[in-house]
Amino acid sequence: MAIIGLAMSNFFLSKDVFQAIVFARENSFAGVEIWADVPFCHPDLFADKEREKLKKILTENELVYTLHSPLFGIDLGSVNPGIRKESIRQTKAAIDLTKELNGEIVVVHPPKTPSRLAQVKEYIYQLAKEAISEVNQYGKGKGVTVVLENCGVDFNDWEENLDDFLSLVEGCKLDVCLDIGHAHCSWGIEKTIESLREKIKCIHISDNHGKKDEHLPVGMGNINYQSILSYLKNFSGMIVHEIQYYQNDEWGTKESKKNLDKILEVVTSN
Repeated sequence: MAIIGLAMSNFFLSKDVFQAIVFARENSFAGVEIWADVPFCHPDLFADKEREKLKKILTENELVYTLHSPLFGIDLGSVNPGIRKESIRQTKAAIDLTKELNGEIVVVHPPKTPSRLAQVKEYIYQLAKEAISEVNQYGKGKGVTVVLENCGVDFNDWEENLDDFLSLVEGCKLDVCLDIGHAHCSWGIEKTIESLREKIKCIHISDNHGKKDEHLPVGMGNINYQSILSYLKNFSGMIVHEIQYYQNDEWGTKESKKNLDKILEVVTSN
């Protein structure tokens, strides 16, 4: 059975990393996705004392966790060599933090593109393949699995279609973080799962109406979770509620869990 977790990014600026963990524990979440970026625990800003405290709290509360690598301003396929080099450095720093916390999985994003022209996409593919392969090998050396999250929801996302994403996954020999909301807005959830099934190590879950990535609580959009119920029930990794309901982030996170628990027929004490 899947482990149900929450993303720290649900509480952007309203909680710190430790408050997010307390919320997870008090609301029957079994795991967290650590946001290794501002305002939570960017590797360049997260002091040694805070790292030790985080490691201790995670262990004491027996929480399962993944880590999302830095995202803001990061692009592992950037045509700007300085940005690409810095993106590699910060992603490796996130891997180091994961290792320090005794974690196992780091989530990274595919590249962006300034143009959909075929020659531009191929150029960026080669840049991204080299950079992501480098961080993937670095992760393996640390005993950390690097997983690529499916995006494809914005015009400047490099991967226009599922085949694009698969080419990067296979070219870099990666596993995958399945984002159900992204798949609903792009290539279709069932098709995406079928194509990536054996490579999916963790899942981001939210809801939307199929037009844009709204990150709504489960039950507030039109995603048909019954169509993938069997897959979700048999998934053994962590399903992370990644919700951006900032008008009431606590309610949105709890509502999403309540609705997914109902779909999965999970009995909780809350």
